[in-house]
Amino acid sequence: MCTPKRIHWLLGVGVLVVSGDNTIAQAQVQDVPPPAGGTVEPAKAGEVDIHALKPAPDRGTGEVEWCQTQVRWEAKGFGGVAGPGCSQAGTCDNPTVRNSWIPTGSTPIRTLRLHFNVFANTNGSSPAATQAGVDAQVVQLNNSYLPSRIQFCYTTEFINNTTYRQFADAEETAMKNLYADSPSTQLNVYVTNIQAGYIGVGTFPWDPDALGNLGGIIIDDNFFGSGQETLVHEVGHAVGLWHTHHGVSEVPACSACYERAGGANGDTTGDFASDSPPTPTNFNCLPPGGTDSCNGIAWGATDPRNYMSYAPDSCYTHFSQQQGGRMHCWSDDVLMGWNCGGITPTGGCCVSQVCSIQTEAECATAGGTYLGDGVSCESQPGGSTTYSATPNLSIPDGGGAGNPATSTINVPASFTVIDVNVRTTITHTWVGDLAITLQHGATTRTLVDRPGYTGSGFGCEADNYNNIQLSDEGSADIESRCIHNLTSPPNYTPNQSLSPFDGQNALGAWTIRVSDNAGDDVGTLNAWSIVFTNAGMGPCDDLCTSDPECDDGEFCNGAEFCADGACRAGTAPDCNDTNGCTTDSCNENADACDHLPNTDACNDGDACTTNDICAGGTCTGGPAPDCDDLNVCTSDSCDTVTGCVHANLTGDPCDDGDDCTATDVCTAGACSGTPIVVLFADIAPPGGDQVIDINDILCILDDFTDPANCSGNGDLIPCGGGGDGVDLNDILAELGAFNGIYACPHPCPP
Repeated sequence: MCTPKRIHWLLGVGVLVVSGDNTIAQAQVQDVPPPAGGTVEPAKAGEVDIHALKPAPDRGTGEVEWCQTQVRWEAKGFGGVAGPGCSQAGTCDNPTVRNSWIPTGSTPIRTLRLHFNVFANTNGSSPAATQAGVDAQVVQLNNSYLPSRIQFCYTTEFINNTTYRQFADAEETAMKNLYADSPSTQLNVYVTNIQAGYIGVGTFPWDPDALGNLGGIIIDDNFFGSGQETLVHEVGHAVGLWHTHHGVSEVPACSACYERAGGANGDTTGDFASDSPPTPTNFNCLPPGGTDSCNGIAWGATDPRNYMSYAPDSCYTHFSQQQGGRMHCWSDDVLMGWNCGGITPTGGCCVSQVCSIQTEAECATAGGTYLGDGVSCESQPGGSTTYSATPNLSIPDGGGAGNPATSTINVPASFTVIDVNVRTTITHTWVGDLAITLQHGATTRTLVDRPGYTGSGFGCEADNYNNIQLSDEGSADIESRCIHNLTSPPNYTPNQSLSPFDGQNALGAWTIRVSDNAGDDVGTLNAWSIVFTNAGMGPCDDLCTSDPECDDGEFCNGAEFCADGACRAGTAPDCNDTNGCTTDSCNENADACDHLPNTDACNDGDACTTNDICAGGTCTGGPAPDCDDLNVCTSDSCDTVTGCVHANLTGDPCDDGDDCTATDVCTAGACSGTPIVVLFADIAPPGGDQVIDINDILCILDDFTDPANCSGNGDLIPCGGGGDGVDLNDILAELGAFNGIYACPHPCPP
């Protein structure tokens, strides 16, 4: 029995037939038509939780590791980083070199070659994927990598071998040695059912096995096909990307290679990309919260929607610019053999709103608009386009409809709405307080209106909406669901139908308003999304020839315009009048900016006023400052520029508070006087003559013989007289004073 081996190039499709044991039995190339109707395998119904379906082995950390690329790298003995410490694995780890490779809109598309090895049972039954599934997976890859200017050409081989249809890790070496196809010139992707619990494993380009038989990617068939992002993640590893949480959860904590919150060392640690902020392992669409125990700084916004995170597929939206630089650098430095040499890239070409696959040169000759290398013409009915925002806005407590939390998503593409759904994540105690509306243009619909509230009381007491989806096709009424941490699936029907949006142009502003209509319970509008489903819109449907075709009729989102044949979003008007005493906003009804006076605190620029406040749109000064510094030797005043001024005085009379000084005056801003000298031993004649002389000595000697001789003045010790009488101590004190030695204590010493 023969197994078909499909070769699907960007320029055509062919078949190479091989036998079940993989030996070539017939080598003929035949033209094979594309899948019927040009469609690809539809997305699986519902949303699969990749972390719950197959609980993967961890790294000894207790964290689920559904991607085993890092685990395998460590198992080879290389550790958590590319080399010892944080050494670079190659020149592409140098931030200057990396930045030189960051792609722009004019960077040539780099097209890399993939080879899919799809396993089936030996009798050909139960293939891990169909060709339509492979085609759809490559569409997903090309869509995800196009902003980074990378696309993929590919071949497909269906291999009938029951042994590897259910894959066990112990079989990896034998399987790859048997089926690896030219690994130095293409990235081998093995599609099978992985038994060990993880869902994908790849090989870094700096791994010695990267270009040998033991390189490549193994991916679980449950996570392969239309709309699946797991291969996007694993290919990211293959072309040079670490996990976004690499520098926190995959290296020793607080080590030299640890990427700290705040991003100060993001270029030389972690994933070597400072524009993908450090984060602990995070399985959610929202930032992880918390702080870095190594420096106490909050983790902050991080980048949970990055393809190299561990978020659910529905969250993934992008690679960072520096990650794009790393991918191009490693592809040029190590993986040059994977380039699709000799194959001219093709993409969608729009001629009179009809799309066909052509080369860029062919499209130019036909006078068409080339959509880019690898861009498909598929409209993919049943698919969806999602636009998301993570405002993390506090919902004013008891603010009511007049003071809601408000967030706007501007849809940049022009197309007709066929069906629209809304997803939202809100953390709020007592959801019965909440009312939610959605507005686009002149249409406003109520999504949620205080579930369980009947006009009295407080409504539903449950907490939080966790990524619920509101849809006219929902299976349950949101107003009747009073469940803590309500989530989707299922989808829920909104309070009012969303059908009035159908038929409108999606271009422009979509605004959600969340109000709290009772006191005490508070919360946050964390994230929300608009999901346009069943659009059936081809890539040429939004082409335009003039600006008026793109006008959505709204003022506050700017004037839409036509460029390169497609409608582009306008720039919102700048309503900032640089006046801090007005609250500035855009008034859609008046098609103008509003500048409403407020009563905020302000600064009138006058240093001689305090507690300035806004009034009537201008800043009004308050009371004058108190410039009195309580110093009589300064002249106090106020300067309108510098504030209080204290000029020094000199010569002005003052009182220094010292009883032992006289004639006090100000000198250079300070008060001082002349010391008063009292010669206490000057006792004769009575009253003293300010001179200690022989008369004083004779007087005290006379008092020694007869206290009446000197009226008792001779009793110097103890001071003040009338103590112990005139004695030898007094005679010695007087003689000491005569010789210049102070005789007795006094409040004003000499």
